[in-house]
Amino acid sequence: SLFLFKNQLSDFVVSRAEKNLLSNNVSKAKKYLDMAKLLNSNTAEFHFRVGNVADLEKKYEEAVEHYELALAAGFAPKERILLNRAAIYHFVFRDYTKALADYEELSRYVELHKSEIDPNEGIIESDDRLIALLYRIIDQRLADVYFGLGRLNEALKAAEKSNTIVQNNLQKARNYNTLGSIYYLQEDYRKAADAYKKSLELNPNQPVTATRYARALKNSG
Repeated sequence: SLFLFKNQLSDFVVSRAEKNLLSNNVSKAKKYLDMAKLLNSNTAEFHFRVGNVADLEKKYEEAVEHYELALAAGFAPKERILLNRAAIYHFVFRDYTKALADYEELSRYVELHKSEIDPNEGIIESDDRLIALLYRIIDQRLADVYFGLGRLNEALKAAEKSNTIVQNNLQKARNYNTLGSIYYLQEDYRKAADAYKKSLELNPNQPVTATRYARALKNSG
């Protein structure tokens, strides 16, 4: 039927948009999405790709709107959308409450896939790159938003857990920076200074952290 043909053609056009997005050819991706809109603009895949384009173009409210339409239309795996939406809430809107809701759901998703993760070696046995990515970043993201919400004990646990997983020096430096800020607010200035020092050893190019380290060292006596 004509309806089925239009849907199949729309799916093909959206897939072409995705390929161009992966190649960072946003303008061409938009042209394909404009074509898809004329065919069928109610699919989850369509809204997800439009949301990604809006995100890349820093039209964040529009991105969130389309991500939510994609979720309502049954996009799978929904975790791909939750990660993108949480990042906007977290880093752009600074809405830590909404970011936390998405991150906690993503954390539960990682827990469900523990069988695909070697906890001793930190090896991802799954071919699913989404699981691999979430495994490496989710606790660090949780530490950030818990800290932003003033939930320091939870932020502390998440940052410490993240440091047992991440291998990258810049990521470890970020965790130690978070730990330093937590200890400083708890008035444990010696621990704060130690954490800031470790962060600077891993990534010396942090002038703000250097200032915080000096302040914590001074207050520690």
